[in-house]
Amino acid sequence: MGRLQVQRRPSRVPQIGDMRDRVALYQRDITAPVFGTPSFTELYTLIDTVWAGVTTFQGPTTFDEVNTKKNINIEFKIRYRADVTTETVIGFDGKHYKIIDPNDMDKRSRFLFIRCTLLGDEDLEANQ
Repeated sequence: MGRLQVQRRPSRVPQIGDMRDRVALYQRDITAPVFGTPSFTELYTLIDTVWAGVTTFQGPTTFDEVNTKKNINIEFKIRYRADVTTETVIGFDGKHYKIIDPNDMDKRSRFLFIRCTLLGDEDLEANQ
């Protein structure tokens, strides 16, 4: 008789070896305009540089009256940090990403799964 081989199910929890990329976490601060200036100003302050697992995936395609726009989304997996919010910006590979959803999957404060979108023209900001 042959041996029974059991295939192990891949773990949902990230392993430390999966976190191979360095990402920078920036805190976004917005200051109100001074009388006579036309707009708000934004200041990005570096919080920390951390190891992350990076996964890219195709996001939803949106349509307006004339154009089609594809949102390329990316997911970062990092160790849990309480200071990461939707006001935090992630710098990776020369680009900046806006956090859409920081999610503590198992509510045990071990890892954060962060879904992001590229920060750029949609927000009327420079990506660099």
